[in-house]
This record gives sequence, structure tokens and C-alpha cells, in this order.
Amino acid sequence: MEELRLVPEQMQSPSVERVFELQPGIGYIRVGAFEGSTGRDIRAAIEKLGGKPGGQHLSGLVLDLRNNPGGLVTAALETASLFLKPGQLILSAKGRNVAETIERVPAESVPYTFPVSVIINGKTASASEIVTGALQDHDRVT
Repeated sequence: MEELRLVPEQMQSPSVERVFELQPGIGYIRVGAFEGSTGRDIRAAIEKLGGKPGGQHLSGLVLDLRNNPGGLVTAALETASLFLKPGQLILSAKGRNVAETIERVPAESVPYTFPVSVIINGKTASASEIVTGALQDHDRVT
């Protein structure tokens, strides 16, 4: 009999899980979590679908955040900046013993202007809520 030792290893799965066209001009992006590269990955997915910053090459986008547990706040800020105008408020937070933090879209940002719909559910949390809330606050999503 031979003894085997199995050691679990971290599996890398992309945070942008699926990208495709629902119909001509309407893109679909499924985001499973917010990690360090998520903002860049979403931008790459949009451009793969034909979207251009400031342009209308896509007629619309469905951003699926169902069952997304969240992740890095920086990734959420970067993602929200893809769809909001420069200077718009993304997030403000304050605590009893902590100074208020205010995060805005960077001045050099060139947002996508096509309509966006976000799909969420009861298991959408954390960074996903930051993105969804910021886009909703500025009437960028349905």
C-alpha cells in the first residue's frame, strides 16, 4: 500500500466569470468577486464587447453581481468609476473615532455612457453594494 499526502492549493478563478452578448449591442458581464484586477478586467470585458469610454458602441450592459460576496473596496471604487462622471461621489464613510472618508471619481476618468442594469440578490454584499449603491445614487442603473 502506498501512502499519499494531498495538499490543498489555492485555485485562481477570474473575478469576471462570464462575458457575452445577450443580443446585438447588449453586453452581459458576470462578476463573482471584487479583487485587485476586477476594475481592469471589467474594462477589458466591455471593450471586448465593443464598448468605448465616452462612446455609445454598446447599446447597454447587464452587470450581474448576484451571489457576489464583495472583496476589495479599491476594486469597487475603480469599477464604479467606469460608469460615473469625474468628481461624482462614490463612497463616504465615518465612524465614531475615525475621520470621514470621501471617495470620488478621479478627475481624469472617462466613463462609459451607455445604459447599465445591475442584477443583485440577497447574497450580494460588501464591495458589490458599494458599486450598486453609487450607480443607483447617480441614476446610472436600473
